[in-house]
Amino acid sequence: MRLNKTNMLSLGVLLALVLSGWAMLASNDAVAGGGRGGKPAACCDPDAEPGVGGNPFCFEGHSCCSDGQWRCNNADGSPSCAPGAVCPEGCGQRNDPCSADDDCCSGQCKSNGRCK
Repeated sequence: MRLNKTNMLSLGVLLALVLSGWAMLASNDAVAGGGRGGKPAACCDPDAEPGVGGNPFCFEGHSCCSDGQWRCNNADGSPSCAPGAVCPEGCGQRNDPCSADDDCCSGQCKSNGRCK
């Protein structure tokens, strides 16, 4: 098959659709409880919440996102990401010892027994 401009454009559009579909599936899985024990795959560290404990605040407000990160809201105050869940108090931070994914705020306990 010879690739001309039309074929290249079609392939580009197809690739974009496939990648956006994967991103939506991953986002929906995390929001719906894709992690172990029905919890999201990642949760937001309560100690890193904007405006709490000396952390910089967000003028428009902030949201916990499905990837486990806090993000500032859009200028109109609407969330800039898919909603996530705040980690329970006492979850392990990066490099804290762990024995299971549920022990870590990130939702991932590495093979060396440390939170990701």
